[in-house]
Amino acid sequence: SNRWAEHRRDISAIQYNADRGGDGGAATGVAFAVQNDMGFINVSKYAATQGGGSALGSTYLRVAATPTVGGWAMVVGAGNMSGESYSAGAAAAVKTEQTFVDFQAQGEVGGKELGVYAQYAAAPAGKDGLQNAYNSTVASAAPAGSTTNDRSAISIGADYSVLPHVLSVGLAYRTADTGRTITAGNIRGAKNDAITVTAVYDLYQNVALHANYSMYSGNDTNRAAGAAVAQKNLVTLMLEAAW
Repeated sequence: SNRWAEHRRDISAIQYNADRGGDGGAATGVAFAVQNDMGFINVSKYAATQGGGSALGSTYLRVAATPTVGGWAMVVGAGNMSGESYSAGAAAAVKTEQTFVDFQAQGEVGGKELGVYAQYAAAPAGKDGLQNAYNSTVASAAPAGSTTNDRSAISIGADYSVLPHVLSVGLAYRTADTGRTITAGNIRGAKNDAITVTAVYDLYQNVALHANYSMYSGNDTNRAAGAAVAQKNLVTLMLEAAW
C-alpha cells in the first residue's frame, strides 16, 4: 500500500524515510500476519540489512482496518518500527525507529476507477551513540538520549483511470523536513518537497508503459546516499511485461 508508482520516495512518506542509510532500505526478516474482513495485523522481526546472518533485532508492527464505505474500499492504518540491528552499509549497529499513519481508498468517480493515498511518517534522530537507519541526514554520533532533529514527511496522491484498462494518470505531492541543520545553532527546517506526475499506458494485456516525472524544491537539496548533489527533477520510463 506504500507504493502505487515507481518513484516510491516521492509518492510515499514512509518510503521517503525508510529508503535512507547505506543499505538503501534493504532488510532481512520474517513476517507474521493475521487478518479477517475487518482488517489485519502484521508483526515482523527483521534486520536493517540484506543477508549476512544478522540478528533480527528490529520490530515492525502495523495495524490496519479495511472497511468499505459507500462503495469505497479503504485501508486506515498505523505502524511503528523499533529496536536496533546491524547495518552492513553503516558497518555498525543502528537504531530502526519510525512511526507512521496511512490511508488509502479505491472507488469510482464518473464510472472510472480512482485511488487516493495519504501518509505521515516521522523518524527521530539517532541516540545512545547510534544512528537511526531512517534518519541518516543527522550525525550518527548524536548525544546519548538525544531526540532532536527528527525527520518527517507527509504525502498525498491520487491515481485516476482516464481510459479504463488503457490509461491511468496520477499526481502526488510530498513535503518533508529532512532533519538537517541549515544554520548555526542546530536549527531545524531543511525542506525537501516533491511534485510527481505519473502515467501508465496498457499496450497489450499484461504489457504496460510506465512514466514518472518528479520535480524537487525546498531549501535542502535532494540527496542520494548522503551526497550533497542538487537534483531538481527525475524522469523514469519503464516497459513492464508479466505473465
